Amino acid sequence: MEFAQWMQWIIPVLCALLTGTGFWALLSARATAKATREAAALAAAPAQTQALTADWSALMSYWQSEMAAMRDTANKHDVRIQFLEKERDADQKYIADLEIHIWSQLPPPPPVRRKPDEAP
Repeated sequence: MEFAQWMQWIIPVLCALLTGTGFWALLSARATAKATREAAALAAAPAQTQALTADWSALMSYWQSEMAAMRDTANKHDVRIQFLEKERDADQKYIADLEIHIWSQLPPPPPVRRKPDEAP
């Protein structure tokens, strides 16, 4: 086949493709879809930012409540430790008094036990 014979077939096919509604409809659909995606992304941006901020706020309030609970527990433990330290000191003093009483071979009754708040 010569070039002229090919041209008889190529030109109508190219004209049909380039001027046909199918090709332009395809290009139009792609452009519309792209514009729709971009518009949706722009419209969703404020909501997405608000959602991220809400998540951050929820997370911060959760950790703040956890930290407050930990501080409360630590304060309770500090009070309990101080109480137990005073009791232990009082017990140590009473044990020392009992040892003195025993080694001195004193008769009963044993020495009076002091409360943790009393001075020696």
